[in-house]
Amino acid sequence: MDLQLSRAARWIDEEADLLAVVLRSQIDLRFWADYVSTGPDEAAFLNEVNIDAQELHEKMDKASPGALQPLPVRMGKRIKLTRSNDEEEYAFCVVAGFPASRSELARLTG
Repeated sequence: MDLQLSRAARWIDEEADLLAVVLRSQIDLRFWADYVSTGPDEAAFLNEVNIDAQELHEKMDKASPGALQPLPVRMGKRIKLTRSNDEEEYAFCVVAGFPASRSELARLTG
């Protein structure tokens, strides 16, 4: 974590978008590692990249019917993700650039 903080200090005068991407990636990685390490059913999350490809293929096929070869295997359904607490939800919204209402912001910040 110290490495990320030292990078953040060096980027303080730079654009915020790069720092936001790094922080969001750290939050996502923490959640991902915690989640998939809890058991084999949760490790199904590792198929998300295949589901991304499947969804992209479906959209491209809808845009240009018959132009693509069908995918060999259907990969399943996307897993619904949730944050572990209000602090994590607030941090995710901030770095992802999601607007929050005043009442939601007050609830998340206490």
